[in-house]
Amino acid sequence: MLDDPTQAVDVGARSAVLRATRQAAVDGAAVVLCSSEVDDLAAVCDRVVVLEEGKVLTELSRPFTADDIFSAIFHSTEGADR
Repeated sequence: MLDDPTQAVDVGARSAVLRATRQAAVDGAAVVLCSSEVDDLAAVCDRVVVLEEGKVLTELSRPFTADDIFSAIFHSTEGADR
């Protein structure tokens, strides 16, 4: 389980972290990546789950883009009482 693994790292380290994460998944490891960086999610994940208050609001499966993830996040909060 990785929680914002690329936060506050330089570009070279970011690429290395994402490559290693993706390779671990390809090699058969279960990887859970929590990130506020939708580009990281789009680059590495096979599925993206949008949660709010512990409830699944949306689930995306490949193929998807960073824009698809943004749309899922913002669509899930439309009409919410805030």
